[in-house]
Amino acid sequence: MPRRLHALVALAAALAPPAGCAAGDPALPAPKTAPFAVVVVVTDDQGYGDLGSYLDDYPGAVRPEGVPSGVDPGRLAEAVRAAMPTVDRLAAEGVRLTNALAASAECSPSRAAFLTGRYPQRWGVYTNDDGAEVGVPASETPLPELFQRAGYATALVGKWHLSPFKARRQLRPPDPHPLDKGFDFFFGFNHSGSPYRDSGRLWRDRERAEARGFLTDQLTDEAIGFLARSAGEPLFLYLAYNAPHGPLGQPAPEAYRRPFATGDPGADNYLAYLRSVDAGVERLLEHLRAAGRERDTLFLFTSDNGGRGDAPATANGPFRGFKGQIRQGGLRVPLIARWPGGLPSGRVSAALASGMDLLPTALAAAGIEIPAGLELDGRDLLPALRGETDEVRERLFWAGRDSAAWASPRIDDRERAPAAWAVLGGGWMLRCCGPDRSPELFDVRRDPGESRDVAREHPERVERLLAAYREWVRGLAPAAVWRPPNPRTLRGEPPGADDPSG
Repeated sequence: MPRRLHALVALAAALAPPAGCAAGDPALPAPKTAPFAVVVVVTDDQGYGDLGSYLDDYPGAVRPEGVPSGVDPGRLAEAVRAAMPTVDRLAAEGVRLTNALAASAECSPSRAAFLTGRYPQRWGVYTNDDGAEVGVPASETPLPELFQRAGYATALVGKWHLSPFKARRQLRPPDPHPLDKGFDFFFGFNHSGSPYRDSGRLWRDRERAEARGFLTDQLTDEAIGFLARSAGEPLFLYLAYNAPHGPLGQPAPEAYRRPFATGDPGADNYLAYLRSVDAGVERLLEHLRAAGRERDTLFLFTSDNGGRGDAPATANGPFRGFKGQIRQGGLRVPLIARWPGGLPSGRVSAALASGMDLLPTALAAAGIEIPAGLELDGRDLLPALRGETDEVRERLFWAGRDSAAWASPRIDDRERAPAAWAVLGGGWMLRCCGPDRSPELFDVRRDPGESRDVAREHPERVERLLAAYREWVRGLAPAAVWRPPNPRTLRGEPPGADDPSG
């Protein structure tokens, strides 16, 4: 069936009320008046405390280790609050989730989870090395394919990071390629990061592309070009910005740096990276508004994982740890949903949410059914976003390494980093990092900085969460590339004679 005929069918289905409900039922979202659109914007390494609308959720949110030497913490916090006014406005006009966590503390597994709605460990992706080697294999169903089958125009603009990019492959298109994973259009790069100027890593579909100007701006240009070409069609856009990922030393355009004067040039430039994303979001919204599509667009904004330990700003707010670590600081992320035609405004939700939930939620909003037999770990967040419930799921799980490679100063420890795992549920996080440690338990509602291990005080809770983790980990595949130095720890077991780390 041609895409435009698909689009007409999808639009007719969207306009029809559900069976048994009157079209004017006030409990239902208003009928769509334009082809539905889904825009997912993902930043790279933006921590919970790097967005003004999240910074003050907790007292003492600016941790001393996140403040550059000689910079006043209050002044830095004020600069963060001014960095992303458009995204903060999205939060005010939509729903802001305060208990959202990335599916991984590393980029590539997190992105695999975005695209499949599943824990990537199920097919052996625990680390960036695994994700860059096997990506999303043929055994998995990329959820963009479901949009594509429903007649949606689909695009990935920005970071892919789900194909090998070793030196011998840099001159070849990504393989697996986004065009084979549910996308009609691809502009971006496959590496873990890219220079902000003069990048030699860019592709347009399967051809090399020229870098023009500041990369974050170029990604916005390409995203808007896709929106313009898809006028009149339902569309799905996954815009994966490079910012604020390193290289942190490359200067942002003066227009983005000018508003900031923290006293530290590195912090000012980092905030300028965030401002460049915010400017892009504003341009996207202006285009949707001018095209008459804003009301019928679900706009989702999040980050792939927590902030880096060497980021010269507030990064992860009150949370302990950073990117690469299975701790709250490496996992907590902002998550904002805005849909004027279908969601309330100004709502804050404490639902336990994950990056795996983005596309299941978007598919539900679009009225696209998940095929029978496709088992997702992600959940439809619409009931939580609409205020009907905050009980989306009971628990979330993580398994991987606990790396200080993104600390300050950076430490090349990825091969030696201990295996780690965690389970979070009911406001309690049970975590184990390394073979010589017993699992630690934290009441993260009262102790978001994970400063006090209360495992001895709650042995029954430890046992319950540990049993849940051991049941979950039994269904996972071995790591595709990574060889954990202490595999028993990863299985939730104490080290034994067959474990060289024990």
